[in-house]
Amino acid sequence: MIHKRKGVTLAEMSIVMAVIAIVSLSVVSFVMITSGRGTAGIAKLNAMEEIELVEAVVDSWFTMNAKDETFINPRGSIEWNGKTLEVGFTPGSTTKYNLEKVTDISFSQMFLTESGEYKKTLDNGDVVKDILYFCTVTYVQEEDAPKQTYIFCINPRVGETIVPEPTGATTEQETQQ
Repeated sequence: MIHKRKGVTLAEMSIVMAVIAIVSLSVVSFVMITSGRGTAGIAKLNAMEEIELVEAVVDSWFTMNAKDETFINPRGSIEWNGKTLEVGFTPGSTTKYNLEKVTDISFSQMFLTESGEYKKTLDNGDVVKDILYFCTVTYVQEEDAPKQTYIFCINPRVGETIVPEPTGATTEQETQQ
């Protein structure tokens, strides 16, 4: 009569334990890598949300003040104070936007002269045809990350009605083109 042993040997147990250790190590390392990417993605998303907010607020402020036809005496103010963007859409009222990722906001302008040239500064006798404003937003995604910049252009005249010039088109389809 042959007796069959029921059970496992020490070698079989060692092999199973080694396989379990390898699988669990790979799962843990995958989760760590994925978690790091997720954190970086969330930080980038938060920075981009703040930049979109700044762009919308600044564009609204410039567009609102463009109705005055001049920026010499705007109706409100826009200022950057460290971590706060203070915007006055009307004199006497200020809205504050606290930003965590944005570290600096600066403005510059470029003039379109009557001769068709864009200039940063005007010479004597230059006639200004239009002005483009640029907003530079400096931000960081994470605390120890290097600073990055985002620049957008503001044309306060966007949305003005333009009267089309006669084209000599004979059909409605040609007029639309």
